[in-house]
Amino acid sequence: MADRKLFVEVVAADKVLYAEEAEMVVAPGYEGELGILPLHIPLVSLLKTGELRIKHSDHIDYFFVANGFLEVKEDKVVVLVSEAIPAHEIEPEAEVKAQEELKKMIAEAREKGEDVASLLEELEKSLARLKVAKKVR
Repeated sequence: MADRKLFVEVVAADKVLYAEEAEMVVAPGYEGELGILPLHIPLVSLLKTGELRIKHSDHIDYFFVANGFLEVKEDKVVVLVSEAIPAHEIEPEAEVKAQEELKKMIAEAREKGEDVASLLEELEKSLARLKVAKKVR
């Protein structure tokens, strides 16, 4: 199995962000992380917001991903998500500022009795982006 590889595609909206061979994929499933190696059984799984790792023999590619699906078929893995950002494109300073602003907005909305679900979801995404960005810095 050491010479077998996975072909991995990361697709967000209508754009392929990544299409390369890899040795392993680790994705954020709802029941925990999903680790995919060559010769994995066929699988379709929901993905939650979090960190996607694509492992090669000499490095790991990190991505922030938000909500989607992972499909494994033979030695091919397709990650289809609503949003994906390579870790090196995430600006940690901007995420910290966004989190501060979101926390203020959440507090204000709660004081007014407004629904904060969408703001909490954005805060969760920002926290995940920052975590992923720190992997490459």
